[in-house]
Amino acid sequence: MYCGTRQIKSDNPFTVTENKNIKTISLDVSDADQVSTVLNKIKPQVIFHLAALPAGDRSAARLPEQVRVTFGGTVNVAQAILQLELDLMPLLVHVGSSEEYGGGAIPFKEDQMLAPISPYSAAKASCSQFLIAEHQAFNLPVIITRPSVVYGPGQASGMVIPYLFSSYLSGKAPALSPGEQTRDFVYVDDCIEALSILGLRPDLAGQIFNLGSSTESKLKDVAEKIAMLCRYEGATGIGDSEYRKAEVMRHKECCQKASEHFGWQAVTDIDSGLSKTYQWWHEQKAQLKISSQANAK
Repeated sequence: MYCGTRQIKSDNPFTVTENKNIKTISLDVSDADQVSTVLNKIKPQVIFHLAALPAGDRSAARLPEQVRVTFGGTVNVAQAILQLELDLMPLLVHVGSSEEYGGGAIPFKEDQMLAPISPYSAAKASCSQFLIAEHQAFNLPVIITRPSVVYGPGQASGMVIPYLFSSYLSGKAPALSPGEQTRDFVYVDDCIEALSILGLRPDLAGQIFNLGSSTESKLKDVAEKIAMLCRYEGATGIGDSEYRKAEVMRHKECCQKASEHFGWQAVTDIDSGLSKTYQWWHEQKAQLKISSQANAK
């Protein structure tokens, strides 16, 4: 279950598309009846729960929506699982966020106090607490993951790395803070590998795992690397904006628990990951150019 909510006005609330290997069903995760109907129909063995509103907007106006969709959607998924009439409940692999740790001591560890600083991270932290309670009270088979800052090909432009690629490849300077804050960037393939393994490990239900690279990178250094990959020679935009309110200045996860329990660690360093991401952006730009030329004929 991935990504959020939308207003559905049709008499049939579900949109179903299929190809050879995948069936996609679009629904509103904040609607408990829709979630329950789909799970009762499919009767899955494993659910990877990624549905949430994006993290970028930290305004107070987003809090009600984060509660309704990110937290409320998680409650709906958990309750629908508990109500399934199956001999064996499906395993729920929940994707939380390293943002739940806020500005806590680094490296972040799974058992440290959560300190969310935004509507998104508060909603994700609430999801973690709720799911652990459901596991302890009702034996909900759930594994909670907290990926660090995931990046890679195909990522929406609301996040920092696609914003930088989009800006520099367009010949524009992004509006950046001084960039001294660090982030633990984890490449999408590494994160997917971890989730895939956990989907086969119901014996780990009730556990929480960080999924990061365990490496700090300053944002200004990442911006300079991306500018170089894009062969951008203009102003980098570093320092053109102020830091966000309550900015987290150091961000790094400890992933020893994941290594010990299921043998996972990230293998893609930041340079390799950015190079792969640049290749995707370069190909997308070439395809758009070809499409524009074709439409002009």
